Amino acid sequence: MPNRMVILFFHALLGGLALILAFLIRFDFQPLPERYLHMLWVTFPISVGLKVLAAEILGLNRGLWRYASLADLFRILQAALLATLVFIPIVLLFVGHGYPRGIYGLDFILTVAFLAGPRLLGRHWIREKPRSLFRKEEGTPTLILGAGDAGELALRQLRQTKGRSHRVVGFLDDDPAKRGLSIHDVPILGSSHEAAKLFSSMGIEVLVIAIRDPGKPLLERISQICGEHAVEVRILPTLQDLLTGEVQVKPVRPLRLEDLLGREPVQLDPAPVEEALKGKRVLVTGAGGSIGSELCRQISRYQPEALCVLDHAENALFEIEQELKETRNSLTLQASLCDIRETLALDQLLREFQPHVLFHAAACKHVPMMESHPAEAVRTNLFGTRNVLQAARIHDVERFLFVSTDKAASPRNVMGATKFLAEQLVRKTAEETGRPYSCVRFGNVLGSRGSVVPVFERQIAQGGPVRVTHEEATRYFMTIPESVQLILQADAHAEPGDVFILDMGEPVRILELAKNLIKLSGFKPDQNMEIRIVGLRPGEKLHETLTSAQEAVLATEIPHLNRLDLSEAHPVPPSGKALSRLREISGSDATSLCEQLWTLIPRE
Repeated sequence: MPNRMVILFFHALLGGLALILAFLIRFDFQPLPERYLHMLWVTFPISVGLKVLAAEILGLNRGLWRYASLADLFRILQAALLATLVFIPIVLLFVGHGYPRGIYGLDFILTVAFLAGPRLLGRHWIREKPRSLFRKEEGTPTLILGAGDAGELALRQLRQTKGRSHRVVGFLDDDPAKRGLSIHDVPILGSSHEAAKLFSSMGIEVLVIAIRDPGKPLLERISQICGEHAVEVRILPTLQDLLTGEVQVKPVRPLRLEDLLGREPVQLDPAPVEEALKGKRVLVTGAGGSIGSELCRQISRYQPEALCVLDHAENALFEIEQELKETRNSLTLQASLCDIRETLALDQLLREFQPHVLFHAAACKHVPMMESHPAEAVRTNLFGTRNVLQAARIHDVERFLFVSTDKAASPRNVMGATKFLAEQLVRKTAEETGRPYSCVRFGNVLGSRGSVVPVFERQIAQGGPVRVTHEEATRYFMTIPESVQLILQADAHAEPGDVFILDMGEPVRILELAKNLIKLSGFKPDQNMEIRIVGLRPGEKLHETLTSAQEAVLATEIPHLNRLDLSEAHPVPPSGKALSRLREISGSDATSLCEQLWTLIPRE
């Protein structure tokens, strides 16, 4: 309220000065005749009152001057015109026709100038921070790629940054019509193809990509050029980044690997997910993992009645619990340190929490590790899932979604085999209960714990070598927030026994992935950062697939989300090699588990 009163005072002061100056201009700054001086003081309070009232009606008393825009200028014109149009008949009524008619026009013009001027100056000096003519601008020499709206926004944001760490010396743009022009006194120097020459001649240290949709080819070319010249690449954050919390509100962010994958960001209708989760009690197993923790973050935005986060790893559970308490303080949250292999603990938890929706993300997922420890894979992935399903069935969980993997398609390793069999358990339970219990199958996610990207990053940080399993090995990749958005959509649209397949885009060669990470880190592949081919690890495939050859896929109305055609799907049991690895369990403490396992394998 005090700020609004200050603005109201200034509007009154400036409106009054406009009328006084209008009279002075009308009479060539000579002393006013007594008759007209009397007219001035009679009409002065009327003019000021009308201008303040018009400004209030048009909302000018509520705007922050540092964020003035063309919309504010239009409202100032409207307010000045409204005040003038009301002022004229009042003057004719109380003063008569002797009032100088030129005053009306002069007062209107001066009122607009006085109200608009301080706002534009405030925006210019506070937000634009123009360069001084007498002091050399300091900061890291920076070029902006893209001389459009995004480029202009990037320039303003960089100039507004505290400390002014970037000194923008020019723009690059591939539109030849823009060459030689400037934006806020910063010249457009050339096209992106001239970047290398400008980097050398101007000592550029940072390139900011300010293009809404730069595309994969341009990003790859620019990142390669910047890597060769030791220029740091940064990019404007997208709205998706801000909404998902991937970055804080900063002018630019580093170029990331997902930018080079060329995937279009997922923009989905949140209404079905909100309808499925709002006011519900939701349980997430494996809540401390990469997918589980992101599920918790996104679920918490849909106002569930309560959220229970379950994990057997104490530190991981503590971290997600603390994060949710700090960022979602209105959320009713319960953390449960529980192992899904413990049936009594699961039963007690579900009896007390009574969830409506259950997302089952807990799993042993590392292929080579599970080849060495097949009993652990069976205990967690298969019988852990069976335990969660049984508890969900007993305690009337309305919807259940199982987070599966592309390795469940024609499984050739222990991890894939156990996930495949767990899918069959989910489908069987859905058939018996008639409830929307479903599965979602997808590939690798960028940034997950133990995935190839953090491994490569660690190897690069240590100076190499970067170890790649095979020159031709390919994998599917998707960001964690994107995959979780689709998981929630799958749950919201699930029918009993559905198996959803996420559209992961085109498979990525692991060798190219390693090279891109090396370039993003400022090195040159096989020059100052060695790449070493080490061979496939136990249980690994050369190429992963999301479905087997016998499984038919149907599109859904949700972008990037497909489902298996259950009428045509013919599950392919684990390969003989995978089964032989599972049989090794019979020589361990899990003999009884192995005997039960064979009864679940589908036969022709």
